[in-house]
Amino acid sequence: MFALNKSSILKKRRDIALVFKEGSSFSSGPVKVFYLSEPANPALKVGFSVPKKLIPLAVKRNLIKRRIKEQFRQLPESFFVNSFGKMFVVYTKNSVYKSDLISLSLIKALTKALH
Repeated sequence: MFALNKSSILKKRRDIALVFKEGSSFSSGPVKVFYLSEPANPALKVGFSVPKKLIPLAVKRNLIKRRIKEQFRQLPESFFVNSFGKMFVVYTKNSVYKSDLISLSLIKALTKALH
């Protein structure tokens, strides 16, 4: 399982902007993944976002972020073998989806991005 700790979270504004500007994007269902491969950086850094324009209530935004993070954390470690760089996961729909649908679409998008 992938550990979402302090060192694996993408926080710097400069790094996030770089992922959006130079990275490639893959979408599946309610999830869009932006991925920038950096062989010089051996660790994978991940960020998550749910736009306020699409989900105006903070309670629902936080619920969606928790669901995405939990599904991401539950992916097997073999999924992230030889993956390095920066990744940003964005929720793109304006309604709250269940965890199983988020999980399936996250797996599809990450398969495209990482393999």
